[in-house]
Amino acid sequence: MREKPHRNFNRLSECFSRCRMITMLLATLILLSLLLISSWALLVFRFFLLMSEVPVWTAVPPHIKAETYPIGQVQQAACFLMNQSERKRSGIIATYNSYGQYYDASSPEKLYLLLRVLFEVPENHSIDDAAIFGGWIGEGSPYPQSEQEGVNLLWPLGYQDNRLVLKAKYVQYLGPPYNGLAEYKYFASRFPFRFQSCTELS
Repeated sequence: MREKPHRNFNRLSECFSRCRMITMLLATLILLSLLLISSWALLVFRFFLLMSEVPVWTAVPPHIKAETYPIGQVQQAACFLMNQSERKRSGIIATYNSYGQYYDASSPEKLYLLLRVLFEVPENHSIDDAAIFGGWIGEGSPYPQSEQEGVNLLWPLGYQDNRLVLKAKYVQYLGPPYNGLAEYKYFASRFPFRFQSCTELS
């Protein structure tokens, strides 16, 4: 016995309704994904832009005192990172560590300095727990000169009148390429942020 035409029409309508709902759901998911990607890309772009304005500490001329280095621009980048969640912060660091050199050839040394502004790292850390992720050396080597000394993780930064300043100039780089993401994870697992809020950076 044939089904009545109106029953076929109802089934067809139901099918179209379901297909329309599935299509709308997929379109919504795609739109949300694009928005998330766009917001993430914007965050990364803003960080890259901030880092592009950071002067290269390894390029301070011999006749210029290291202490005159404008560390405030590094602090702005640190403030930006502090305002992100840990997941976003580590993601930004990972992206910059991997692709920063395509945007700025000096990105490794900039990231190296930034992490020392972001975290309150010690000037005399136990050599048993110390880890080295980059091979910059220069005035006032960060490595211990005797068995009684620890590793200066803050190098090349230091304090002058209780202010964080560049204290040492770069001489040469030795060893494998800098792993900024690994150093970030190492610092984050051991040391607190240098500042509790961005207002302390001003």
